[in-house]
Parts: sequence; structure tokens; C-alpha cells
Amino acid sequence: MKTAMVYAAGLGTRLRPLTETTPKPLVEICGKPMLGWIAQSLKKAGVERLVLNTHWLPEQIEAYAKSVLAKDFEVFLSFEPQILGTGGGLYQAREWLQGDFFLVNADILTNLDFKKFGQQHEAHGAWISLAVNDRPAPSCLLLDEEGMMVGLERAGVRQEVVEPEGRVSAWNFCGIHAIGDGFLDSLEEPVCFSIIDEYLKALSQGLEIRGINIDPARWSDIGSPGELEAARANWKG
Repeated sequence: MKTAMVYAAGLGTRLRPLTETTPKPLVEICGKPMLGWIAQSLKKAGVERLVLNTHWLPEQIEAYAKSVLAKDFEVFLSFEPQILGTGGGLYQAREWLQGDFFLVNADILTNLDFKKFGQQHEAHGAWISLAVNDRPAPSCLLLDEEGMMVGLERAGVRQEVVEPEGRVSAWNFCGIHAIGDGFLDSLEEPVCFSIIDEYLKALSQGLEIRGINIDPARWSDIGSPGELEAARANWKG
């Protein structure tokens, strides 16, 4: 896959006061912004076009994109005057997303082999692949024995929208998607604020979404000061 979008519009409220002056994707871990680590992994996978949505402190994201990311990618910026969420942000940026593409949260740290993940996505034939691992989480994807997404579990409440094949289990979603060509054309306005809710709607209409277990790849969600400090300590070397 030659194209990727990184969600870079978030407010980073749980990392305040740090994010009052620095957008969350530019918070540094071991000398490089989180966005820089993600971009490095995507470059290794052969990505050439990078789309970023922006909202909070967009001028800093733009400056980093022009001074650093533009050396390795053709970069497109999708500014959101009002934050649109993962669903709305993706829909607004659709003009730059051609063919199959990666979609990645900016607030994760991982050594995932994106090229291999993309190959797994292409091999199984589902329209969308979502990276998962076996970690506890307040909100989980529900996958059946075939690895197909059948619903979502939020705060202990399960919502299954399609009939599963065999036993259903809950998996942590890692904020990494591989999306097939044409999915964006299937979306109808209004698009859900959360892309996961949009996926649930699509499941009920017959769309196939598969979960891919990325263990043993290292993965961290950088949502709180404690998680940030742990990531900085564990990422060294």
C-alpha cells in the first residue's frame, strides 16, 4: 500500500498541561515525536503518500510536515475547524485516499511490520482489517472463531450486529486499520463521529471486517502521563 492517513487532530486532553502548547502527535518519545515514529514505520512499508488531519495547534503539525515528513512523503493536510472525530475526519480527507490504504492513530507507539500487516490484509480478502492484541481494554472488538468482527463490547456491554461463526472473544483494538479500495465510496452522510460506529453500521449491511492479531509486536497507547513515561522508559534502544 502506497498511501496512509494518520489521525493528528486530537486535543490530547489527558496529557494536559503538556498538550496545551504541543499537539499530541508531536510529543516526543526518545528524541522523536510520536508522529515521527509512525511515519518511519510507514516509510519502511513502502508508503509514499501521507495524509494528516489537523485541528489543535495545526500550524505546528503543518510545520513538522513541511520540514520533516515532506522529505520522505507526498504530504496532504486536512484541516478541521471543528473536530470531526475518526469517522468524520476520514470522510473529509477521502479525496486523497486512493486505493487500499493504512489508517493509524497518532498516539500509539509500535514496532509493527506494516508491510506484513498490509500483506495479511490483502491475502484474506475482507474489505477492512483491524489490528488487535490480547490486552485488557474498556472497549473491545468482538471477533468470532474465523477472526471476523461481529460487534463491539463497551463497558462490559456486548453489542453483536451479525451472526458469529462459533465462539466470540473480545480483543483490544490497536488503532491501526488497513482499508480496501472503494470503502469510502460506500459511506453515506452523515458519517458517524467514531469510525468504529461506522464499521458497526457497515457490518449490519454485509461488509466483512477482519481482526488481525499483531502480537508479539510491541504496542503502547499513549493516552495518559503515566503511559507516556512508561513508553519513554520502555522504548529506549
